This record gives sequence, C-alpha cells and structure tokens, in this order.
Amino acid sequence: MVDLYKRKVTLELTDVEVRELTELAARADMTAGELLSAFVHDLCRSEWRNGSDESDRAEDWYDRTGFAYGSMSLAANLVQEEGIGGIITLVDTLESQQMYREDPESWKEELEEVDGNEEELEFVRDIEKAVENLPKGSDREEQLQKCRRIMEEFRWMNEKGEAVK
Repeated sequence: MVDLYKRKVTLELTDVEVRELTELAARADMTAGELLSAFVHDLCRSEWRNGSDESDRAEDWYDRTGFAYGSMSLAANLVQEEGIGGIITLVDTLESQQMYREDPESWKEELEEVDGNEEELEFVRDIEKAVENLPKGSDREEQLQKCRRIMEEFRWMNEKGEAVK
C-alpha cells in the first residue's frame, strides 16, 4: 500500500462556495478537505478511491467539462507526450536559460563547444523544441509562464506533510 500524506492545495472559491462545500462535507461527516480528497482519489483512480463506479463518474465529469480535450497549450502538449516530466524538463531548461542570462561568462565552455553560437546551446534548442508546436497566435511567454506555475505548484504540493494513517 502506498503511503498517504497530507498535502497543500490552493483553491479559489467564493464565500458562497466555501459555505456550501463546508455544508456538503459536514452532511457526510467530513471536512471540506476530506471531501475534496475523496473526489481526487476517485478522479485519479488511486487505491484510496471509493470504488470503480465512483472513479468512472469522476472521470466522466472530467471528460464532460472539456478539461481533457481540446487544449492546445504547451503544458497540455508536454504532459500528453511525456507526463509531468515534460514540464519538469522544460522548467529546468528555462532555469538554465535564466542562469545564462545572469552570468554568461560561466557558460564559456558550453559556448566554445558550439563556436559561440548561442542558438546552438542545449537549453536554447530544448526550449525551441518544446514550443515548436504551439498553435499560431499563442503567446509564447504566457505559455512558458503557465508551465512555470504548474511546476511551482507541483513542487509545492509534492512536499510531504504528516503521514495519514
């Protein structure tokens, strides 16, 4: 059995939604966090799910909202092809690019290997490869920033809290 840990997630809810979520949870003798966790377990088909029918319904909800289809975002494309690892790699590459911008002298060896052609640096090629399939009209910086936010949230959520028994 996989260990279960408390994690933090930020939600954006109205005051009415908070009240109604709390009431729904209380009717089930749960906290709002426990109720949302139960739904996530079903949606992700984890071993903690409430059953296969519940997982099917959660998946149906996800499919019906359109979240799963039609997104042409960079993040969606990367995850479709490589899972979260695609975003991790891109964000790491963007961090290399930032380090280069801040201290190009420290990249002297790498630049010498590509005869001073910055466009041939590995991180530049990797970024270009990641964004080459962006739909026309997409804002490249906006798409890269979204990947950074997803990665930041993933790292933040991945910090293990106390173990749940």
